[in-house]
Amino acid sequence: MSDLKDVLFRKKKNAWFVSSKEEIFRFADSYKEFLRNCKTEREVVKFVKEYFIKNKRDRDFILINKNKNLALVRLSEGSGMRIIASHIDAPRLDLKQNPLFEDSGVGLFHTHYYGGI
Repeated sequence: MSDLKDVLFRKKKNAWFVSSKEEIFRFADSYKEFLRNCKTEREVVKFVKEYFIKNKRDRDFILINKNKNLALVRLSEGSGMRIIASHIDAPRLDLKQNPLFEDSGVGLFHTHYYGGI
């Protein structure tokens, strides 16, 4: 049973024990650059699409929906495939059409259910 468990179950590994300090900080710097340049869903889709086109393999596909979300698909050499789908938050105030109101002497905004901070 333990052999099967070793194959099927994911093992959590601390990056500090499997990567060098330089690799970790290089990844962190590139992630900060990504966050700086991709503040909306559309910017993320554009970034991933450009990266995908530069690094595409023969059996890779990208599915884009309304330039707001995407999925990456890689077909295997035999049967099967890998699908990568992810979610990204773009923090912002997403205001309703008439957002401003006052309550208890304080000005407030009506936001969409997903756009409040």
